[in-house]
Amino acid sequence: MDLDQLLIVDDFYPDPDALRERALALEYTEPEGLTGFRSPPLHPDGVRERIEETLGRHLEAWERASEPRGANGVFFLAFDEGERAEVPGIHWDEPEDFVTMLVYLTPGLPPDCGTSLWRHRATGLSERPTADDAAALETSVEALEEAIVADAEDRSAWEEIDRIGHVYNRAVFYRAGRLHSATRHHGGALGEGRIYHSFHFALGAPL
Repeated sequence: MDLDQLLIVDDFYPDPDALRERALALEYTEPEGLTGFRSPPLHPDGVRERIEETLGRHLEAWERASEPRGANGVFFLAFDEGERAEVPGIHWDEPEDFVTMLVYLTPGLPPDCGTSLWRHRATGLSERPTADDAAALETSVEALEEAIVADAEDRSAWEEIDRIGHVYNRAVFYRAGRLHSATRHHGGALGEGRIYHSFHFALGAPL
């Protein structure tokens, strides 16, 4: 995989139903300063090797599994109804030169419960701002980041440039610095919420 690619792999896990049952039994919390209800990390047997075989690359920085912000193997649970409803905010992940990987684990959701990639209309940016972006726009990186964060939940401020449809047990890979969000969440109860398995890692040498 090249970091400029968007990669979709269907039927990623050999037994997604069993993994979903394990995910539903976990405790979900929203750590202070972070958005999204998340579980402790859970690594199915052989998942790192499965990812490496899929990408044809060794993985690095896997030890981030202990960090709440960038943990490997965390399940996220997101709703669009009830007291835990969440508006999907457009954002980038850190470090921006890592790969973000998601696996959708709620069967039967509409296709528009997947992932969208965005371009910010005011700045023209589709990735986390860089010093080169700031120089070209005659501003600062901090000002660009603040503009993106301010517009994160205002869809009128964005142009959708790619959409990955929600398919049960579909894995999606993209560069962490790309501006992205859930297209939308779903439901208000545990069994109908949008559950996905999230990983963040660096790419190493080819296998």
